[in-house]
Amino acid sequence: MLKLKSLKEPTLKDDGLRIMISRYGIRGQKKEDREWDQWKEEGWKELAPSPVLLREYIKQKKISWDEYVVKYTLEIKYNPKALEALSRLKSLIATRTVTILCHCIDETRCHRSIIKQMIDDDY
Repeated sequence: MLKLKSLKEPTLKDDGLRIMISRYGIRGQKKEDREWDQWKEEGWKELAPSPVLLREYIKQKKISWDEYVVKYTLEIKYNPKALEALSRLKSLIATRTVTILCHCIDETRCHRSIIKQMIDDDY
């Protein structure tokens, strides 16, 4: 089972394995204070959008959500490390609950929802 959550939401027992798929960690937070299990060490941040794409969509508002979805999907498709992480994520959710995390509050406008859709579509 795959669940989506913001890092701002409380940690629950039924979250299972918590994996952050954000490009950047929480500023000033120590490793031992993290409320997620894996991130940089396991290559999960490869599933995060590139800094350029984040800037275009979030900060500069140059592209629409639909354009963001297309560009993000292409970033994953042409990044072998991201495809490997996506494949590992699929394997994990076949046997356990996994919650993917990001800073975004609205999961409908977050790359987490695109990852979930890619998995649902067996990308």
